Amino acid sequence: MLIFKKEWREITWPWVIALVVLMAFVAWQIIFYQWAKSLDLSDLPDEILSQVGTLRIEYKMIVAQWFDGALMYICFAFAILLGASSIGREKSRETLLLLLAKPIRRETILLQKYAALSIGLFLLIHIPSLGLYLAAKWQTETVSLIELGGAGMQVFSGALLVLSYAFLFSVLIADQMKSTSAALGLTFLLALFNSNSFTARFSPFNYIVPSAALYGEASWADGLAVLALSLVIVALACYALRRQDI
Repeated sequence: MLIFKKEWREITWPWVIALVVLMAFVAWQIIFYQWAKSLDLSDLPDEILSQVGTLRIEYKMIVAQWFDGALMYICFAFAILLGASSIGREKSRETLLLLLAKPIRRETILLQKYAALSIGLFLLIHIPSLGLYLAAKWQTETVSLIELGGAGMQVFSGALLVLSYAFLFSVLIADQMKSTSAALGLTFLLALFNSNSFTARFSPFNYIVPSAALYGEASWADGLAVLALSLVIVALACYALRRQDI
């Protein structure tokens, strides 16, 4: 657990900053919802009122946008910035050689660092989600912990995938800036594929739909497939690190 503790200490401040940003977004979502509920549409012209008069902003709609938007983007950024520099950071500091001098397998180093970041991502996703649940209870809105947990696990499976290939790039590319750029470039490419109806089938992001889980419409088989792909990529990263001449 030595590597795990070391990695957790190193990511503590980035993790705290990301959590503060996410909690700020949660507060904004709640404030926006309260403002939207208080809108009086009766003064609008009849032609506009006929179109929007039946519009009702639901709390679950706001939460769905949160999961599909801010939460996913910030968690993906966290995974890229810290995952893609994880192994390269040790190489640049020459601390990897010190770690390898101990009776520790190379795979153990990578997996413990990966576990620390994975737990960090899990907490980043579910702590703000708990805040949304408490806000729902305070406002007597109907959204359950199971729904929020399901949507959160969808985000988590996507974030783990991003973290996995970020780690692989960190092993393959020693330069931290280049490995981060490679992980960021692949993320944009997959997102681009996902934006087109023809190429969406080739993007794993197409199978990560947190809002669908919130409404009980998600395919858990797709989520498990994304998790399995993440594990395969991590295994490749372990193999690449074991084969490298350091």
